[in-house]
Amino acid sequence: AVHVRRGLDQLVTTLEADAAKAPADVRADILYPVDRMRQVNRGSLELRTFNPPADFAAAQQVAAAVKGGRHPFSGRTGDFKRHYRLEAANEIMPYRLYVPTNYDGSRAYPLVVALHGLGGTEDSFFENYDQAFPPLAERHGYIVAAPLGYRVDGSYGWGLGQPPADPITRRVQERSEADVLEVLKLVRQQYKIDESRIYLAGHSMGAIGTWRIAPKYPEIWAAIGTFAGAGAPATLERIRHLPQFVVHGANDATVSVQGSRAMVTKAKELGMETVYIEVPGGTHGNVVAPNFPGLFEFFDRHRRRPASTQQQ
Repeated sequence: AVHVRRGLDQLVTTLEADAAKAPADVRADILYPVDRMRQVNRGSLELRTFNPPADFAAAQQVAAAVKGGRHPFSGRTGDFKRHYRLEAANEIMPYRLYVPTNYDGSRAYPLVVALHGLGGTEDSFFENYDQAFPPLAERHGYIVAAPLGYRVDGSYGWGLGQPPADPITRRVQERSEADVLEVLKLVRQQYKIDESRIYLAGHSMGAIGTWRIAPKYPEIWAAIGTFAGAGAPATLERIRHLPQFVVHGANDATVSVQGSRAMVTKAKELGMETVYIEVPGGTHGNVVAPNFPGLFEFFDRHRRRPASTQQQ
């Protein structure tokens, strides 16, 4: 695939000059399309992970706001993207946010970190699943942060298991986990977050990632939600204090329902609070959006409980 754009060299020069004069916290937002273009041109990324018209236009808007003496993201609510440099990769990463329209920084808000499935991007929870996630976040009053996870197949790390033997796969997964944690850190810095109400949820690879990241960092989360996932039952010991909302289709041909069944069985043995919804005839994708309301209602009922020293 090839994208042709007139005047690209001049545009890049202008954006780089604008970024050099901009506040440090928005430089990555201005430089993102330049960095992504170079990653695509050297073969590090597929062109489909980059939308040149939209991304260059967004960078120009940020630069124009700075020139006009305004911070482009101060007080901004609704659905928008931010960017930052992931130092481990020396690459600018995108993440997508939903901030409720009544957010004004006067009180703390709950946060959901949403992990996309294999082949998806930071846009998945916003543009897929009948676009049902953002309206529910607005209605329930949640900030949503959706990282890319470094690559569309990053897997969000390897959790508490053994790292992959292949060094390239290991590096990608390591950076995938790091991207999630960096986005979480940035959002906690940028917004007034209720530290007792930070939740982790995902679909497919994102659900697998949820069951990898939550046991590795059990002190962060108030509850978790998985859709069509799988995990390592032995790791649940570390999050036995965490309530979990689990959904899977009985006819899922992509990730076997046995993956969730095994996790739920172990959770019950440990006495974990678990809501399990197995949808008769459900497939890999059609069980997700209809159960988003239940996920938010479940999160509404739970705040972080301290784990015991043994569990941590």
